[in-house]
Amino acid sequence: MSAGLSPEQIKLLNDNIRLATLENPDDPFISVADVVNVERWRMTLQGYRPNVLWVDPWGDVLAGEANNDEDARGTLQILNRLVRQVDHQAAMIILAHSRTGVKNIAQAVGFEGANFGKGSKALYSAARCVWNLVPSDETENPGIVAFHAKNNNGPRSKPFCVRLDPETMLYELDLSFDLDAWQGLVNQRAAGKGGTKPVCMLSDEQALSIVTGSGPVTGNTLQQQLHDLGIPERKIRVLKEKLATFRTRTFPRRVWYGTPEQIDALKQEYQNPKLPVPT
Repeated sequence: MSAGLSPEQIKLLNDNIRLATLENPDDPFISVADVVNVERWRMTLQGYRPNVLWVDPWGDVLAGEANNDEDARGTLQILNRLVRQVDHQAAMIILAHSRTGVKNIAQAVGFEGANFGKGSKALYSAARCVWNLVPSDETENPGIVAFHAKNNNGPRSKPFCVRLDPETMLYELDLSFDLDAWQGLVNQRAAGKGGTKPVCMLSDEQALSIVTGSGPVTGNTLQQQLHDLGIPERKIRVLKEKLATFRTRTFPRRVWYGTPEQIDALKQEYQNPKLPVPT
């Protein structure tokens, strides 16, 4: 997960993030319904004294029934009390599961955004800011579409999509994402209407020529553009191996794909950057 980060950035993470890993038999059981677990929470927070408490997943921490408003509020009160004892202004971020299925995915945006989450709506009511996260398509490795469902402190951000670059393990903004097209696809599936996936009629050389025609592209862009041409995921991996590559060492680290000539030119550009002409 840290493949795209510099040593300095990795050290920054090590110095500022503490993760509870599953090493002992009792480690997965973290519900605050158990007084022993509450004490473990207290000791951990007192020992590390975080500025931000990340709770993931909400269902494993919840004390009681997932659909019960009183249980959800009680769990929030316990967590708030524990973290406020070490930092009264500490933030708390909670990752909660949504309901599955295309009809529920369609509720991520719009009037039903508050109904997207699984279980009690008390969590949504208590939160000051809520993001709904959904897949961007039906492929094996879809992008993540983020909808700003709630924001008590200001205007909500516009929806956007990010995709994971498997080479750098960094998420990059997908500038080609079309919200209207996404909603049309989801609504079509929710109405029970199927669809045929596009089939690429181009040769491998033609497809690669289209993608790299204007110059080298990042792995994320290459993946998306080949997918848009109707090429299946398993074929994309084969096509990527036919191109020359160059991995940048400066942040943000990226893997570039292109023809040998394009990659050679890109290497020269990184090794001999053009400096502004002094005036």
